[in-house]
Amino acid sequence: NVNRVYSDYALSYIFFQYLRLQAEDADGLFRDIILNVKNDWRSVEDAIKDRVDPAMSFADFMVNFRVAMLLNKKTGPYGFMSEPGLNFVPRFYTGTGKNLEGGGALYIRINGSFKEPSDKGQNIVYVGIDYPG
Repeated sequence: NVNRVYSDYALSYIFFQYLRLQAEDADGLFRDIILNVKNDWRSVEDAIKDRVDPAMSFADFMVNFRVAMLLNKKTGPYGFMSEPGLNFVPRFYTGTGKNLEGGGALYIRINGSFKEPSDKGQNIVYVGIDYPG
């Protein structure tokens, strides 16, 4: 699916721009990831630990990235520092079921309270956000 390929590349670009903006020192960031001997997602996690927060995992950073795409804050972990071209309009999911791949996310509007399903799966994360929109 050609559209899928384009959207994957675009999302990867946005993710790495988010990492650059969140890093305390972005100079050499991408070089360090490329030269990291782990040569997989752990290379990115090492960059996150070195330049964003030593206690932050790749998964935690990915959650912050997805929240940032929703909230578009001007500063902090939930935004893109007002970087031109990095302002997003979320698309909310309205279906009843969906299979997600690693790193995937859905934004769903709910009314009232929510309880995580007991059978949600070990690597599924639910985040509740008061969305102003």
